[in-house]
Amino acid sequence: MLNFLVGLLAVLSGASVGCAQQRFQLTFYGVFSTTNAAGAQIVTTGVNTRTLLREFARSYYLTNANSLTLAYHVNGALAGDTIEVIDAKTGNFVGPLYGLYEGDLYGRMPLVSSDGTQIKRLEYVYSQQDGWPVGSGIITERFFLGANGNTNRTLIQGQIQFLTLPDPAHKLGFYSGTFITGRPIPGTGQ
Repeated sequence: MLNFLVGLLAVLSGASVGCAQQRFQLTFYGVFSTTNAAGAQIVTTGVNTRTLLREFARSYYLTNANSLTLAYHVNGALAGDTIEVIDAKTGNFVGPLYGLYEGDLYGRMPLVSSDGTQIKRLEYVYSQQDGWPVGSGIITERFFLGANGNTNRTLIQGQIQFLTLPDPAHKLGFYSGTFITGRPIPGTGQ
């Protein structure tokens, strides 16, 4: 019970077994549903990391998405974690993609393992299109400890669903997918 309380206090205080602010390479797989050109049918297509990067590049009038990659930024904003577009070679921040915020408001709490090495939480997905949530996700964090008790690897996975609002660069549609983090990316990104 004491281990559970220590883990829960660490999470609620903003600390975690892992790094307070760290970025990880992110891979996304899912589907996008929208209407066809005539608007007569809902069609669904596969999407992945490259799809999201091409969409980002088009929205920001960038000519080459090949030099970009996605990063999961723990505590990337005051409100919580972010999914960001970064330069694949330098790791420099290019622009925000999504925010994962407000999972701890209104009495909501994460599910925390007794030793604090696993956390599962609900977060709301925010896009750059609107100041309101456009979806939600279940985020799972796992911290792997070395013999010395320090975190030597962090793995973050998520299942997210969110919509895109119609504007000059986007059709109304729904994304549903999963992501997983990979290797850490040096620096804080901004």
